[in-house]
Amino acid sequence: MEKRRQGWYAVLEVPPDLRAAAGCNKKRKTLGTSDKHVAKARLGAVLGELHKWLDGVRRKKPDTDPLVAEAMGWRETLKDAREGKGVPSVLIEDPNGLLQEVPDDTLVLDMVADRGHRIEREQGPARAEDFADIAMGRATLTTTYIEDWLAEPGQRGAYRSRTAADYRSIVKTFAGWSTKDASGVIIERVSRRSVALYLQHLQKQGISATRIRTIIAALSGYWVWMERRGVVAEGSHNPWEKQAPRKPLADGDDAKERAFTDEEVKTLLTGTTDTFLLDFMRIGALTGMRIEEIARLTVGMCKGNVIRAPGVKGNKAVVPRDVPMHPDLVPIIARRSKDKPATAYLFDDGLKMNQHGERSPSASKRFNYYREKVGVHEKPEGKRRSLVNFHSFRRWFITRAATAGQPLFVIREVVGHKQPKEDVTTSRYVTPGQLQDLKRACVEAVKLPVLAGREGP
Repeated sequence: MEKRRQGWYAVLEVPPDLRAAAGCNKKRKTLGTSDKHVAKARLGAVLGELHKWLDGVRRKKPDTDPLVAEAMGWRETLKDAREGKGVPSVLIEDPNGLLQEVPDDTLVLDMVADRGHRIEREQGPARAEDFADIAMGRATLTTTYIEDWLAEPGQRGAYRSRTAADYRSIVKTFAGWSTKDASGVIIERVSRRSVALYLQHLQKQGISATRIRTIIAALSGYWVWMERRGVVAEGSHNPWEKQAPRKPLADGDDAKERAFTDEEVKTLLTGTTDTFLLDFMRIGALTGMRIEEIARLTVGMCKGNVIRAPGVKGNKAVVPRDVPMHPDLVPIIARRSKDKPATAYLFDDGLKMNQHGERSPSASKRFNYYREKVGVHEKPEGKRRSLVNFHSFRRWFITRAATAGQPLFVIREVVGHKQPKEDVTTSRYVTPGQLQDLKRACVEAVKLPVLAGREGP
């Protein structure tokens, strides 16, 4: 119950997964009285009407387990009651003989018990037990701690927005998989058997073994995190452990993504008159920068004879770095910087920030479409991705620099790779000025293949 102005209202908490369909977080209905005792007497009947309304919302959203959603609603109601929200108080005597006023949640407990008995008669004891455990707070929903988990950095730092969205979807998809029982909805119910059944379900859906390994790894990581945080019992067996399909044994021909060949670079740089693609590809090939770094370049980052790589990997920040400007890029940078403020993007050709904070996806799609069109494509059977993509320019740059005899520690500095801890050459024996000269020599050692019919950038 809730007191609003001069009257009392019945209040039903809408489960989180139904709020979009319901259009509200709470549903209120007047009890038609300002008398608390009369309101308490009418509460049961009015809450019954509100639950009928909620059932109608659920029917419009059939992927929601009605039992779980209803139990969560009761859980919130009971939580409010125990905090004294909308229920009368009673006086009890503490061990010292003093009277204390505490909330009286008896009515809500009785209603939960009555509802549990009806569920047992209609759906069986297992469903009734699931309902009671969730409603009384004895069971934890699988989705409860998703955001807490994703908010903490992983082994490689904070999760990228795209990765967090994928992991969030993985957990919610597993939780929503079971509609007949709560084996995948309640953390305490997840067993190795239920995991095996889910694995079979994924395989029947035609999901690749590689993707299934990603799904299992994400869920296993979530369980490990919950054990560390005390959500599941310490030392309890992780039901996801060793459940992922095994990787096939390498036969010596296990193809990996690679650098472009010189002939492929020639094909890419001569197969179009699209200025955007030509400029984008040349900067990638002559700086070794990542595609997202190029997409985020501003005019102010390209001053003098140095390009300030913004230091991003997808939407994840990495250490920014200075890359000497290759002589072949000078006219491109000058043309794209002309009459623009320092804050303007170098590439403003329709690139927009997506929901993950990235500007490069549209450029990547545009490049890949063109790449396939001109025949620069290698996709082995059973592989999801081509072995060549825009990142192959970065690999090509590193390969060309190494072939030209440039020191590996200098190449790492140019492309932003971490230096090995045991390598003290850069930090102890090379001054900043010397390092900048070495980096410039490294960049200028990389030459584009001679392009027939093309002169200059």
